[in-house]
Amino acid sequence: MVIKDSLREIRFSATMGAKRWMQEMEGVLSNIPKVGPTLGAATKTASQLLQFADRAAVDSFSTENHHRRAEFRLPPPHFYLNGTDQSALSKLFIKNHYWALKHLLKLKNKTDFFVQEESVSRSWRYFKEMQSAKVVLLDSSLTFAARASESCLVSARIIDALYRNKPLLHHAGASQDPEALAESTATLTLHSCVSVVLAGEITSFSPNVSAQTETLEALKLADEVCGARLGRWETAILHRDPIHQLALELDFSIRHL
Repeated sequence: MVIKDSLREIRFSATMGAKRWMQEMEGVLSNIPKVGPTLGAATKTASQLLQFADRAAVDSFSTENHHRRAEFRLPPPHFYLNGTDQSALSKLFIKNHYWALKHLLKLKNKTDFFVQEESVSRSWRYFKEMQSAKVVLLDSSLTFAARASESCLVSARIIDALYRNKPLLHHAGASQDPEALAESTATLTLHSCVSVVLAGEITSFSPNVSAQTETLEALKLADEVCGARLGRWETAILHRDPIHQLALELDFSIRHL
């Protein structure tokens, strides 16, 4: 997966670089009298054709076209606890969350971010370790007014596992402030991790629709729900007991959908 991510990153960097160059050239050419606008339009057309050719080439050789087109269903998080074939569950977990994150970034128009599949793979191992250990409250003597369901606790562990393993990588411009970029990346990472897990809970609410419609609509709704209470999610992830706090926030969100 490290090699796959490296190759994807090289392709992503090349595509982004070419896109920026085309945009710059289009702007420069458009300002040249008489022939400028025509050349600018031709440059834009060439850029679109190159992007189309690149996408067609990927589709021709990819074995994940159903996921690439969002033609897959996100199961509820507790699904990953079922079954004895851990290898199959691992592959499904990684593929579902990797592509859900990619589609969410596309929906949010975050084209300068890249999803690292190896990070999602580490998240699976981290989640299984937490689940096996049956993570408990840091201070068992504390009495909470509300208790989260076991299902929400499972979802919270997946969110925490994804977030801790930093699946999003940003291709920064030279002019961007590193500190501000790190903060905005962390915020988007939390927002995205919460949204893709919450989307798995939401999918059961929209039966009898196509897999693509179900997945994309669930991601959109989850993104809106998370965004409406993003401050609460940030407080939860930074709490000394993030699992329980995330689970309580999940429970609240699901009950009010």
